[in-house]
Amino acid sequence: MSLVIKAIQYPEKLDKKRIAQFHREIEAVVAAGGNIILIDFKNVSFISSPGLIPLVSAFRKVKVAGCKFFVCSMNAQVRMLFELTGLNQVFETFTTNRDDFSKPAFSKNISFKSSTLKVSQLVEK
Repeated sequence: MSLVIKAIQYPEKLDKKRIAQFHREIEAVVAAGGNIILIDFKNVSFISSPGLIPLVSAFRKVKVAGCKFFVCSMNAQVRMLFELTGLNQVFETFTTNRDDFSKPAFSKNISFKSSTLKVSQLVEK
């Protein structure tokens, strides 16, 4: 089975337009058969608790579709908020930059917490 991995940038600033765009991106990836969705926080320097609501909503949509959901590239402030809210126990998180996912080592063997996924093909649509 081939896995389709798609990285989506979490909005740096949240407003209705950006949240709607974020959700459209999630829905498009799921509809296109994406198996693994990486939410990239690389450009997010600050986030408040209400700013996590779109992320939780996206997580629910992805899980219902049977896809994997990961969060990457969080700075210290974002990671602390995840820890304070307990979301670090809900989401699979790691500090790796999403650009690392295109490297050959990543495309052959992905390790997340307790499981290892073999990836026969890395596709970013």
